[in-house]
Amino acid sequence: MISLHPQVLSPNDDTSPSEVLRLLEKYPPRLPRYAYGTAGFRYDATVMDAVLVRVAVFCAWWYPQLQAGNGTAPETIGIMVTASHNDESYNGVKLVAPNGEILADPIVQGQLTDWVNSDSTESNQAGSKHPIRVWIEQQSTNTKSPPTCIIHIGHDTRSHSPSLTELAVKTIRALGGQVIHHGVATTPLLHHAVFHQNPQRVPSMIPIRPDAVGYYQLLSWSYLALLQTAAAQDSNSNTTKRLVVDCACGVGYPSVKLFQSTLQGVISPTCPAAPTEFYCINGPTHGPLNENCGSEHVQKSMAAPQWYRDESNSDALPWEYCAAVDGDADRIVFFHKNSHEFFLLDGDKITVLICEFLQAQVAALKQACQEQQQQGGNINNSMGQLTLGAVQTAYANGASTKYLKNILGSDNVLIAKTGVQHVHHAAKSFDIGVYFEANGHGTVVFGPQFYSYIAQAEALFMAAESPRPLSLQRLRVLPALINQAVGDAVSDLLLVDAILHIKGWDLKAWNQLYSDMPSRMSKLKVTDRNVVKTNENDTICLAPENVQEELNAAMKEWNGRCFVRASGTEDVVRVYAEAETRDAADQLSAKAEYIVHTLCGGVGDPPKFPASRM
Repeated sequence: MISLHPQVLSPNDDTSPSEVLRLLEKYPPRLPRYAYGTAGFRYDATVMDAVLVRVAVFCAWWYPQLQAGNGTAPETIGIMVTASHNDESYNGVKLVAPNGEILADPIVQGQLTDWVNSDSTESNQAGSKHPIRVWIEQQSTNTKSPPTCIIHIGHDTRSHSPSLTELAVKTIRALGGQVIHHGVATTPLLHHAVFHQNPQRVPSMIPIRPDAVGYYQLLSWSYLALLQTAAAQDSNSNTTKRLVVDCACGVGYPSVKLFQSTLQGVISPTCPAAPTEFYCINGPTHGPLNENCGSEHVQKSMAAPQWYRDESNSDALPWEYCAAVDGDADRIVFFHKNSHEFFLLDGDKITVLICEFLQAQVAALKQACQEQQQQGGNINNSMGQLTLGAVQTAYANGASTKYLKNILGSDNVLIAKTGVQHVHHAAKSFDIGVYFEANGHGTVVFGPQFYSYIAQAEALFMAAESPRPLSLQRLRVLPALINQAVGDAVSDLLLVDAILHIKGWDLKAWNQLYSDMPSRMSKLKVTDRNVVKTNENDTICLAPENVQEELNAAMKEWNGRCFVRASGTEDVVRVYAEAETRDAADQLSAKAEYIVHTLCGGVGDPPKFPASRM
């Protein structure tokens, strides 16, 4: 289902203004206003056709001009058609920037939003023609070619994704753009392809592999290399594990299958590592997308997914080691299930596991380098230090934040504003930055100092003709295994599995690192969500007046933590509360909901709240 080699679609022989105009007129905006969310636009699929046409115009015509205006040559960008963890009725579009990350420039996001919401074929109230109308009229006499563009495009397994994708493809080609069409793909694969298609942005430590073949080869090689360090450390670690992967009835299923087949093609019979056997459940034809399955269901419901194939209910499957991804495979959570217990390892747990592993490797490499320098009689501190930090949002469980501060130091744990683009940006402030939202979306990013440090360490041991320490081998391979551009469920699955191999842990041992504080998330309808204003990381409510004062009193009363923030897409206010006991967390949540309803324009009857403990 996933194409190993994308289809290259050349521009139309001549740019076709009439075709662009026809598409714009045929698919006018169907909503009063489309809003740009965390990673793009997402609505009911029936109103997304206008968005795809206008996003394509923006990417193929307007965005290259923005780059040219900034004095930079046009670079490859990407369009991913998906609604991620939402059900089949939704669809959306995510934009991929030249560095492979989500389009995070707020100015460009604003321009794109205005563009999508405009009737691109009409003049405005002042009589000025829309830029695309001006361009269309000038094409007959314009001898200057528009800036060229190359756009990667892919889509998930939704029934309406191919037709929406085709609208974007037609528009891009009519505007003189070249399309690299990946067909069915995971969102992380498309991000990877865009990143590697702009090789000047890829660190030299990472082999350039811009297509699906190279993507799965990189995952296979680096995963095996990491597992081999476990075998070198402990011969008992090469026991084969088995892991069940709930693929949400989406594209994660063929993606994991492709990884497995690629791995079998590169592993040698003498390889000391024992790769985990992955049992993929819930493929694209097995059941409804994201319905009672996938990472969103498991994380929010705190329950195992429904298995849509009878044969998957076999008692032989390893229910003690399970993972769940979402519909476009950019999120992952882990869980354990048997007849008498279920527990979840969410993004907070993943952050802690990876940070603890990385801290140990960085410390071991530092010590190994110092010892090597002492043996050579050359004490050289020019290598400097590596900063390792974690970024969370206010939704992170307080127990995880406390644990991270204990192992990394308070200054190396940041709380960023909710949203992938905010946590990703904050992670870049460290040489090694780790972030995972509680929903399982996250990654690790490596800065320039990391690559310099690793290069110096390699040179040090090579000059001494000494074997590279395991810590260096492990850190050296991570940039090839980890998709630094965006959360990647398959990449993160392999990273976590390899770490557990190295540590000799199962999910129970991992889960015992700390115990989550009881928490509750809820939302209340309000007349106008825009009256609620928060500080830069959503932890303090700045408006309406007195809301934070009342919340502070409630937190003191129930000895817990809570915050409120407006939704980005609907007139609701979201409430998060946590405390030391389940009852206290529930009571604090109820009190916070009452405060929001009373002071923020709640709709309907006010929620009940507990009597004071004071």
